[in-house]
Amino acid sequence: MTTHTTDSVAPCKRCQEPSVLISRSEPFCKKCFVKFVQYKQKKRMEDYKVNYTPGAKVPDVLLPLSFGRSSLALLDMVADMLRFQSSTHGGRQGLHLHAVHIDETGIHGMDGDVQETLQNLRAKYPECSTITSVKLESFLEDPSVNREVVKIVASTSTVSPNNTKELLAMLVKRTPQQDMLNIIRLKIIEKVARDLNCTTIIWGHSMTRLAELVISLTAKGRGNTISDILFSEQSEPRILYPLNEVLGSEVADYIQVQSLDQFVLSSLSRRPATTKLQSIDELVNQYFVSVEQGFPSVVSTVVKTAAKLAPSSAVYESRQLEVSTCKICGGPAMPDSLEWLEKITVNFPPSADGLQENQDHQESKDTSNELCYGCITLFKDSMVSELNWPKRSTKEEVLAEYSLE
Repeated sequence: MTTHTTDSVAPCKRCQEPSVLISRSEPFCKKCFVKFVQYKQKKRMEDYKVNYTPGAKVPDVLLPLSFGRSSLALLDMVADMLRFQSSTHGGRQGLHLHAVHIDETGIHGMDGDVQETLQNLRAKYPECSTITSVKLESFLEDPSVNREVVKIVASTSTVSPNNTKELLAMLVKRTPQQDMLNIIRLKIIEKVARDLNCTTIIWGHSMTRLAELVISLTAKGRGNTISDILFSEQSEPRILYPLNEVLGSEVADYIQVQSLDQFVLSSLSRRPATTKLQSIDELVNQYFVSVEQGFPSVVSTVVKTAAKLAPSSAVYESRQLEVSTCKICGGPAMPDSLEWLEKITVNFPPSADGLQENQDHQESKDTSNELCYGCITLFKDSMVSELNWPKRSTKEEVLAEYSLE
C-alpha cells in the first residue's frame, strides 16, 4: 500500500533523507523510490543489455502507449535505462524502442490533445526511435488484420459493419464490446510489431492490472488462455510485462514523483454509475482498486497463483486433444465448445421435426466451431444472429411441463 505524507513521519530507510511517501510499509525519499521501482523493471528486462558482439543486431522493441499511468511510467523507465546505457557505453543501446498509441477518437474522445502530447513525448524522450500513433479504424481498413473477424460477422449477420464503432455496436452489451475492443487493440499492436520488425512487445501492465486480467479472463470464458497471454514468453513476438512486480498505486506514485501527470490522458467515455450496467472488466477493476488499499498481498497472490498455470498447448497435448485456432482472438478453440454447451442440460424433449431443426442449426454450428468458448460467449445476445447460443427454458415453460391441465 502506498500513502503520501505531508510531514515526514520517518526518514528514508535506505539513505536517511526525509521521506516523501510510504510504500509497502517502508518510507522512501524521492530518489530511492524511483530506484526501487526502476530496479523491478530493469530486472525483467535484463536481457536487453548492450551487446558488444561484432555484427550483433540491436533488437527492436514495441511499447503500446495508451497515455495511462502504467504505459507512461514504463516509457519513462525504459528511456532512462537507454539514457544510462548510451552515457556509459559510448552511445550504444541495448534495444531500439518504438512507442505506438492507438487513436480511438472514432469511438470516444480523450480529455487532451493526442497529437500535441505525442509531440511533447518525442521532445522529452529522444532516446526512443519512434513515438507514433495508429488509428483504431485501421483494423477494418487492413484485410490482413480483420479478415477472419469481418468474414465471420458478415456471414452470421444481416448487417455488415462499415466502421469499428458499428462493429462494436452489434455486440449490444458492454462486456462483449470491451472484449472485442481489446481483441482489436491486440491485433493492431501485433500488426505494428510485424511492420517494425519488433521481436518483443512490452506492456505497461502493473501487478494490479495483471490480477484484474486473470479474474476477468476467467469470468469471460477465456481462462484457458491466461498462461499463454500473461505468463508465456515463448510467443512470437515475445511478450513482456516489466512492471509485473509493481503495484498500481506505486505506478501512480511514480508518475507523481517524476512529474509526468501532464502526459496522462483519459478517455471521455465514462463507466455507468449503476453496477448492473458495468462490464466485467470494470467490476473487476473496481474490486482490485479497493482490495489493493487494504490487502495488497491479495493482488500478489492472484498473479503468482496464475503464473503456475501450465500453457494451454501442454494441457491439450497431455490429454491428446486436437484444437484449432479461434478465427477471432487467435486462441485455442475446442471443436465441440458449442456442442458441450448444448448438452450440459436437456431443455426440450425431442420433437417429430427435430431432424429438420438439427439440419437448420448445422450451419450455425459450423461457424461456431471456428470459435473458442470465449468468443462464442462474446456474441451472446448480439446482433450477430446466427451464432445461436443454447437457449434455456423460461420459468413459464418449465412450469407448463408440470401443469395438470
